[in-house]
Amino acid sequence: MKHKKKIFGKKQYLVGFVLGCFLFITGFYVIGLFKPSVSLQKKIEIQPGVEGLNKNVVDNTLVKSDLSLQNKQIEALPQKAELRNLDEIKVGFMGDFLGAKKDIDNPSFDGLKMGLDEANENNEFKNKKIKLFSLDHKGDVQGAISCIKNFADDLDVKILLTPCGSEELFASIALLEQKNFLVLFPVTLFDTFKHLNLKTFVFTFPVNEQEASVILNYGLDNLFIRKFAIFYEESYIGKGYLKDAEVVLEKRGLKNGVDYVVSSYALNTADTKNAADIINKFSPEAVLLFSSPVATTSLLNKLNIANIKYFLGTSFVEGDILFSVAKTKGFKFFISRAFPIFSKTKFYEEFLSCIKKQNKVESLSLLLGYLFARLFVEIVKKIDGSVTKESILRQIQQDKMYDVKGVKFYLDPSIKTNLNDCFHVIDINGNTFDLNGVLVGANGKT
Repeated sequence: MKHKKKIFGKKQYLVGFVLGCFLFITGFYVIGLFKPSVSLQKKIEIQPGVEGLNKNVVDNTLVKSDLSLQNKQIEALPQKAELRNLDEIKVGFMGDFLGAKKDIDNPSFDGLKMGLDEANENNEFKNKKIKLFSLDHKGDVQGAISCIKNFADDLDVKILLTPCGSEELFASIALLEQKNFLVLFPVTLFDTFKHLNLKTFVFTFPVNEQEASVILNYGLDNLFIRKFAIFYEESYIGKGYLKDAEVVLEKRGLKNGVDYVVSSYALNTADTKNAADIINKFSPEAVLLFSSPVATTSLLNKLNIANIKYFLGTSFVEGDILFSVAKTKGFKFFISRAFPIFSKTKFYEEFLSCIKKQNKVESLSLLLGYLFARLFVEIVKKIDGSVTKESILRQIQQDKMYDVKGVKFYLDPSIKTNLNDCFHVIDINGNTFDLNGVLVGANGKT
């Protein structure tokens, strides 16, 4: 009887087993070697590119990015497990740090960071800490959308605190709602926000473009200007200001090309040559500015100022560099505001003390950033239990009245504006006037 021939013997099975183990281990090692770690993946996803992030704050440590850092990976990015630490309160800030709005957004961020750092250092959150993250949207709508995705998907941040940029914020509303963000105290004067049903947006001071009609009426009635130019940004804010001013122009029967001229510049630029040519040709005695500080500074350097007596603007135009230029040239500069007169409060005294220690220059943007940080602190301190975007919104809905050492707020997500009766005018020397031109406060910038 024939036996069937064995194809593999015991030795062959043993050799095959050893060879298989070797290949398995080698393959596992190769895959593990070339697969990026979670931390490296995260760094690659949000590292600055050619037009990279200007600022990122991790554990309240500011990491500034200039041209020398733009292609470097941001270090110390927290991992997901760390991000979900219940002892941390994560908030995000986005703005334009290098572009046309840099004179507004940088001090806004600096003030916000000062106020949150102060709360952390004084342990005001019962052993909880705030982590502040900042991303640069570069004054661009797509940049803002990318920032929001980074906050939500990479950093696990769902609370935006004082985000800057009306155009950018407005274009991002659908994404912010989709990602379930809570947006607190946005820095915007875009009036259209009033008319939207934004259940997770909480505004503070008036979303109010009537600053334009306030400063125009002030110039006509108290400074007696009769021939003037209007310079505005081609944006939601600039066009909103212009629309508000046109109501006054029509009511008073003033004619374009006779009593005034209108000039403009493109959004997020400082190209003011054509506007300057229009204004110089008209030779006005006053210029109304519905423009950013950077664009306004550019314009001032191109104007023939021989016949110009006054420059009039809204809070949109305020900036330290601009005011410095205006003072150097001896301009008479008046600004309308829809904010309280801060200089009469205890809060203002503490703000001045804080910026003195930090060696910072006083400005409205810096003050508002600091004020909104302190308002956020007051809200969070009242929350029992875990601090989440839901518990913050519940607290605001439950207790709408807040007093930040003399600066009073009435917060209601269903109401997009408050403090409508607080219009006033300031000059660049720190004097405050009521709408009749009566001096009500001297040498108090804000």
